[in-house]
Amino acid sequence: MEPTSALPRVLKMSDDRHYERRFVLRNLPPPPCTILDIGCGLPENVSYMLNRGYLVYGLDVRVLPPNYILPYGFCFIEGDVRKTFLPDALVDVVTCVSSLEHVGVVGRYGVMEEDKEGDRKAMAEMRRVLKDEGLLLLTTHFGVRAVYEGLHRVYDEEQIRGLIQCFSVEAEEYYCREEVEPYRYPTNDWRPCEKEEVSKKHQYHGLICLKLRKV
Repeated sequence: MEPTSALPRVLKMSDDRHYERRFVLRNLPPPPCTILDIGCGLPENVSYMLNRGYLVYGLDVRVLPPNYILPYGFCFIEGDVRKTFLPDALVDVVTCVSSLEHVGVVGRYGVMEEDKEGDRKAMAEMRRVLKDEGLLLLTTHFGVRAVYEGLHRVYDEEQIRGLIQCFSVEAEEYYCREEVEPYRYPTNDWRPCEKEEVSKKHQYHGLICLKLRKV
């Protein structure tokens, strides 16, 4: 397994991660509470939670660089979200920011064998480690159903509803990218939009952000 070399992105106001992190922060309960972040990468990627006094467990299949010094309040766990070996009802909140769409997709993050049920397994595992009535803050690719080999899935509404059927929905938001011109790759300038608009994007996916309560 190769160490991660990804550095935290420098975010601008229209970046997708900017909107996703704002969604997470708006919907987190006040500290103290414990959070499990799925696909955390380097701890800098969850600094926006650590800086506000949350205790964060970070789970990732990628290993940290050797001799990496962990920040206060952060515990790194190397593992697979489909089977974490964590105790039941461990955390108050699970955050899964643009990670679910990669689970079980061959060629992404060291996945060698396709797992078509990988995302469903991940959802079941995230629910298991949540305390009763805990929160799952989920953001993922949304639009016209597709699987891009070696990259990610794009979910449509039917798939999303199937994945979240063991949760109640308390909030949902949608975002899409500005397209420069038809059939050209869009900018990374994202904006809020309606579900109906992003659902029809055949060429470029949008984002769905969900606040889900364990039931």
